Amino acid sequence: MTAQELNSDFLKFLDESHSPYHLVEQCEFALRMREFEELKEADLWNLIPGHSYYVSRNQSSTFAFRIPHGVSDSSSWRLIAAHTDSPTLKIKAIPTNGKLSLNVEPYGSPILESWLDRSLRVAGIVYYQLENEDDILYQTIELPFTVRIPRLAIHLTKDDDSLNPQNHLKAMWTGDSQADFIAEIYALLPDQAKILNFDFELSVQENAVLWGSQQEYIAAAKIDNLAMVHAALHALKHSPNHQEHFTGAVFFHNEEIGSLSQNGAASQFLPSILKRIAANFEYTEDDYFAQIAQSFLISADMAHGVHPNYPERHDEDHRPLLNQGPVLKTNANGRYATTAASAAQWMALCEKAQVKSQVISSRNDMRTGSTVGPTLAALTGINTVDVGNPMLSMHSISECAGIKDHRKIVKIFKSYFT
Repeated sequence: MTAQELNSDFLKFLDESHSPYHLVEQCEFALRMREFEELKEADLWNLIPGHSYYVSRNQSSTFAFRIPHGVSDSSSWRLIAAHTDSPTLKIKAIPTNGKLSLNVEPYGSPILESWLDRSLRVAGIVYYQLENEDDILYQTIELPFTVRIPRLAIHLTKDDDSLNPQNHLKAMWTGDSQADFIAEIYALLPDQAKILNFDFELSVQENAVLWGSQQEYIAAAKIDNLAMVHAALHALKHSPNHQEHFTGAVFFHNEEIGSLSQNGAASQFLPSILKRIAANFEYTEDDYFAQIAQSFLISADMAHGVHPNYPERHDEDHRPLLNQGPVLKTNANGRYATTAASAAQWMALCEKAQVKSQVISSRNDMRTGSTVGPTLAALTGINTVDVGNPMLSMHSISECAGIKDHRKIVKIFKSYFT
């Protein structure tokens, strides 16, 4: 695939990932096109060497993996983990209560002001039953209209006015007092459907674009962390089954709210699957622990690049720049999973792929964020490193990053899986 084709594929991926449910649906379709076979957690598995599989949980987390041609006691894992969710505004359980605006609730830590005066889509998933049937079905949908959260005009503001998330984030959706929000959902479902529940969120209607004098930057919603999902998925899809090692990419929901959920990195989703795969190939418990000790996991999540207008917000000796390569994340207090040993392994991977890595360490007087890395390292015992591409405007409704960095980290991931 050429650089231009990879760029186009990435932009399309961003444009169609309106929610974690749409994202996982995209991943599943792409995997099936590459002959990955779907597994269900509730079924018994019979895995075959040289085959590839994926398993999803609650339509919002998924794990895709390739079985090596020659499974043996020395077959370790090469894993990449990322997350499917982004900071957003979610529709509350009672969306309107007959009002002309939608009740919304911040999810994660979005930059709230960036959501004002934007054309916003409403998208997510609906769970329903058909008349006289017991099965619970689901459908990802996007409602056929946009909504908007208008900013207060400057002439009406006071010095002490600030954005109150309870009072000032209601999204205008109609001027018709007879309009029915739930009826709009029913119009997109099969006849005889009865809605049981839904999970909708807002997202900006603008498409992802390349910008800059050389088209070297990308602007889009949800770059954190759809960029790393796309990079890992692309690398896994376009890598062959290894002769000796298991390879896989796992994408979790709920990272932005702490990962402590059935779909999150703190769940048993990944450990339970790793154990089931080991059991399928008749590994003993001791075999499994030996396999884990030999395995490696890359926690891939976007990193803070140096802002040209606020360079002082970075440590003076750790200033990652856009389009200068992926970033190794370090923190003395364990906010990232990176250790001296795992950092060495990452640097060796970069050398193998002939890609330069940058390094970040935050200012001592500023608190850094975290990732799924520390959780997965503690939960599985796998040697883990935290990395990601540098970006600007993290948690804004429109973020930006370097398109060259995306190609570079895809190159590393493909080399890692090969």
